[in-house]
Amino acid sequence: MRMFIEKSVLSKIRTELLVLPFSEEDVKKISKKAHKYREITDSVKSGDFTGESGKSVLLRNIDGKKRILLAGMGKEKEIDQEGIRKACAHSLKVAKSLKLKSLSVLCEGFGKISGPKAAKSIVEGIILGNYEFDKYKQEDRKKKKDVEEFTVYYNEPDMSEVRKVAKETRTVCENTNWVRDMVNEGGDVIHPDRIARIAEGLAGKSRLKIKILDEKQLRKMGMELLLAVGDGSRYDTKMIVLEWNGSKAKEKVALVGKGITFDTGGLYVKPSPYMDDMRCDKAGALTVLGIMKTVSELNLKRNVVGIMPLAENMIGPKSFKPGSVIKSYSGKTVQIVDTDAEGRLILADAVTYAEKDMKADTIIDMATLTGSCVISFGEYVAAMLSNDDDLAKKLFDSGEETNERVWRMPAYKEYADEMKGDIADLKNVGYRRGRNAGTITAGMFIKSFIECKKWAHIDIAGTAWYEKPMGYQPKDATGFGVRLITEFLK
Repeated sequence: MRMFIEKSVLSKIRTELLVLPFSEEDVKKISKKAHKYREITDSVKSGDFTGESGKSVLLRNIDGKKRILLAGMGKEKEIDQEGIRKACAHSLKVAKSLKLKSLSVLCEGFGKISGPKAAKSIVEGIILGNYEFDKYKQEDRKKKKDVEEFTVYYNEPDMSEVRKVAKETRTVCENTNWVRDMVNEGGDVIHPDRIARIAEGLAGKSRLKIKILDEKQLRKMGMELLLAVGDGSRYDTKMIVLEWNGSKAKEKVALVGKGITFDTGGLYVKPSPYMDDMRCDKAGALTVLGIMKTVSELNLKRNVVGIMPLAENMIGPKSFKPGSVIKSYSGKTVQIVDTDAEGRLILADAVTYAEKDMKADTIIDMATLTGSCVISFGEYVAAMLSNDDDLAKKLFDSGEETNERVWRMPAYKEYADEMKGDIADLKNVGYRRGRNAGTITAGMFIKSFIECKKWAHIDIAGTAWYEKPMGYQPKDATGFGVRLITEFLK
């Protein structure tokens, strides 16, 4: 989708569909003093348009504009960036329903939010709201007409910062959609071998350094937890390491993402209603891949390493078994209680690698880890554990800015004690098979392999995958984390 950021005033705009945002206060002013366009005044006086958030009215053939969409933004003091995103996503859907090729947004009526912040939210709403995973719907694709371009109009003296922010935001959003595409694909399409090829292609087009550790190398290193999870699969287990050196400073951030390309639950096989969505279990690793792509394209002045342990948790003659004791890359032993608590096992070896081999100062791991997280927060917030207040605060603030929100969970010693093994150093599920405080105990299991003073674990089990579309978020894969972590790194 092409994007244009232009300087203009209302009377000079010519477009198929012009979106005009109005707060409730703006509408009250029109009821007292007529708008320059009589049709808008009539819509207000008739009560058809009140400026209420989420409500809109479509007008036709006004002053060279084929259509004007009046977009309600609500009370001025309550307008925020998320409201702008949702309003613009709705406007995009209106344009699609009318089979239009383009739409335009006039950057007014957003209350105190203006300039670059408004531009960022408009671009996010339109590009993220335009996403559809429809490549397999052959008949629908034949009939479909895509919106090909959008324009954001401003009336400001200096447009340079607005254009810069809009361009950066477009990159972040397009990479979010790229991640959505990969997560939505089934495990027969996006498997460890395929992800390795994608990562190689990405590194070949950028200054990213790549290392792909195969089963032979992983075995030699002693990454037995990662290998055990993938033993039942026909696909080779791998770990991908992408490194970006954007700063002369020594500080390095490691991003670690869980990459279970399909999860049957292993020998503790999942009930069938819970298995068909398990293509989402690779979201953590693919989010890290998308972030690394974004970091390179934005040329961020940070040192970042992306680590993606990749395995398929399948049932086979070599599948790992409950009751087994497996030695981790750190040297600690783990008693396997539940083969469906596999994500934390591959993350344990990966975070050890981040600290031991990559010498990371900060480690952030992301994973669709626990059903308990979905029970606690639904699809709206990711759970976070951290051993550093400053890191947790920065991630929280980045979540508030992007609406990819995180909420910090307690990390008391008692939760770590739950993960002590009976016949090994650790066990992979806690009390009552992880039903009690399952999100926290899973995070504390990972923390058992962390010595780094700055660590955060983000459980994206609810936020990475939506059961129904909401605003600019589609059904299924959301790409959660690309915008959050990019904002944090910036």
